[in-house]
Amino acid sequence: MKKYEELVNKAIEMLKEDDDLFCSMVNELISWNGFIDVECFPMEEIDDILYGKKPSEILDLVNDDFNSNDNYFYWDIWGLHSTDYMEDVYRDNTTAEDVFDEVLSNLCHIYIDDTDFEELMEEIDNYSEDEEENEE
Repeated sequence: MKKYEELVNKAIEMLKEDDDLFCSMVNELISWNGFIDVECFPMEEIDDILYGKKPSEILDLVNDDFNSNDNYFYWDIWGLHSTDYMEDVYRDNTTAEDVFDEVLSNLCHIYIDDTDFEELMEEIDNYSEDEEENEE
């Protein structure tokens, strides 16, 4: 059991320390199952996403902190926001532990673009399957 816990802790630490990995996993989970209620988009996609909306509808969405010079935008129940740091938005809405649990639960449904993390998650998944077989 100790080795399993070490593997889990290593995966969670990777998610805590690597913002790109964390954001990539959150985006994959949002795409797969709507993991959290907020999703960041690159600012260059704003015209495409808001295409066809009336100016009044767009103004109703805009929050005071919106700046079109930021790198990303997102909306939530308080309106349309912008940020330069996607990881801050995601870390405000979930934890590395929750992302780990969701990744492990949905491993066969999502794409992991970090080879080290993918191999670690597969090792954890195989370890837990082996444990279940040994208990039976």
